[in-house]
Amino acid sequence: MTSLAQKTRAAQELSGYAKPGVSYPISLHVYGVHLREDCSDEGCTHPLFADVVSSGHKLELGCPSTIRKRHGITLSLGDFKARIVGNGSGSNFGVEYELLLPDKPKDRVIQCSVSGMME
Repeated sequence: MTSLAQKTRAAQELSGYAKPGVSYPISLHVYGVHLREDCSDEGCTHPLFADVVSSGHKLELGCPSTIRKRHGITLSLGDFKARIVGNGSGSNFGVEYELLLPDKPKDRVIQCSVSGMME
């Protein structure tokens, strides 16, 4: 139970602005962005999904809808710097990336995790 609470706090902390001195060594190319409706008894959300190329691998990244609502963050097509902030379950699925968005005056970040892989 403690690890879930820590993970939630970490995700909330990572949504917002890049911290000074943090390196973003990974290059990601975003070539598709789309929303999917996800409905439950509590209502519907619209998580953001991005199709990306990283080191020659095509991945789908899922980004929580709360990031778009709370922080007004959207993702455009193009090249982004990123870093890995969580390793998931030992495979590519669930690996968590923090993407550095190119807005100014401060650089914003968005946290997404691998939700799919393509050939």
